[in-house]
Amino acid sequence: MPREIVLIQPAMGRFEQVLGNVIEPLGLLCASRLALEHFPVTLLDQRVERSFFTVLRRALCRKPLLVGITSSAGSQLAHALEIARYVKARSAVPVVFGGPFASQAPDEFLAEPSVDLVVAGEGEEALLGLARVLDAGGNPRDVPGVFDREGGRHPDHSLDLDALPPIPWHLLRSRRYFVHTFGRKTVSLETTRGCPHACGYCYNTVVHRSRWRAMSAERSLEAVGHAIRSTGASQVYFTDDNFFVDRNRAFAIVKGLKDLGVDWAVQGVCVEDVVRMSDADLDLLGESGCQGLFIGIQSGSERLQRMFHTSLDLAAVEPMNRRLAAARVPVWYFFMCGFPTETREDLQRTVSLAGRLLADNPHAVTSAFFLATPYPGTALHAKALEYGWPPRLGLEGWARTGWSRGQVPWLSEEHRKLVEALYFLSLFHDRKAERFGVVPPIRAFARFYRPLASYRLQHLDLRWFAGENWIRKLAFQAYLA
Repeated sequence: MPREIVLIQPAMGRFEQVLGNVIEPLGLLCASRLALEHFPVTLLDQRVERSFFTVLRRALCRKPLLVGITSSAGSQLAHALEIARYVKARSAVPVVFGGPFASQAPDEFLAEPSVDLVVAGEGEEALLGLARVLDAGGNPRDVPGVFDREGGRHPDHSLDLDALPPIPWHLLRSRRYFVHTFGRKTVSLETTRGCPHACGYCYNTVVHRSRWRAMSAERSLEAVGHAIRSTGASQVYFTDDNFFVDRNRAFAIVKGLKDLGVDWAVQGVCVEDVVRMSDADLDLLGESGCQGLFIGIQSGSERLQRMFHTSLDLAAVEPMNRRLAAARVPVWYFFMCGFPTETREDLQRTVSLAGRLLADNPHAVTSAFFLATPYPGTALHAKALEYGWPPRLGLEGWARTGWSRGQVPWLSEEHRKLVEALYFLSLFHDRKAERFGVVPPIRAFARFYRPLASYRLQHLDLRWFAGENWIRKLAFQAYLA
């Protein structure tokens, strides 16, 4: 009988405890679906296993073929490193890291003694190929997409998304999955990969090399049906980085979702794609059960937009927002701050734009104001190196880098404190914490704190902030992980 593949989703601090639910490990589910046809696969999730290391120890006693771990930068990476070191201390099983962050920084991972191999890029074919080679006693470096300390090579093709098997939802072993972000049980799904744009802060420029591919509308709707039947969810959250590149395909899916009576939201939407939509298109979005378009703005500074090679026309943002408001389409706007060369005036333009978008659209909220993180291979990383970012941060350093904190040597101490405060304030300056899926104590705090948070954010005013800063550092440490 073929040996087992063990795939692990590390914890993310206590972030899911704040949300009240756990987001399903979609990346691991996708990566497993070709290998599962030839090898038994066990998916372990540190976020839902009550005695995770006991369960992992039992899995290691079965002498699996490999242990695969995914991780983003930040607190999740600290947990991932602990798991990798636990495995290496107790077995000779190869430890393999994959996912977007490992794909961007394979050298950083392979400098860690507990890491044996990195899968860079798409995981489906690479994981199957690696399992076959390890099972046969071959050289893992012969598998395209697999890297060891002596090197490796990327595949010379991209996967045909229509040809991939369905997501193996049966691998999930907990009832805690599926975040109730919009008030109902929601399942995540991807129908595209990549993005045609070259924004200098985005992982897509490295992992997908600014290329975009899509599952057909027909296959996408089949995947939706399969996910709904398999999980019992009643709505879908598309994790695509850029859903509306092909308008005809996207609206064929939207019409199909309307016919199915399935509500939906989409993670990645570009301003220019919405601007090109007709009023009839926007009306269809509003009628189709759309629960949210997540649109990246990032900065209100024209100078920073140009510095990082975005195609965003800031002048188009507010008219677009008013059209979305008229069509009653819910929207989330994403912002970042803490860029190299960023000034207080740049920050003021960003928070002022966010404030105007909220004032003009009662159906809009913003993300937290995330810290701009210079991931390896991006234009932002190249700029950060000019301003003191270390050429090799190391996984321990990346584990201390997150959405709200990190090494930012280009910022003055005053600017750094302001950026960290803006993250906290932006959690509460609108109604998102009250409306979407967080635990009751934080909902109650959000209602009380929102007016002050909004004032401080809009005016960049941190006078007498000491008490709130104490709350930021202690009571909401889990939310800031």
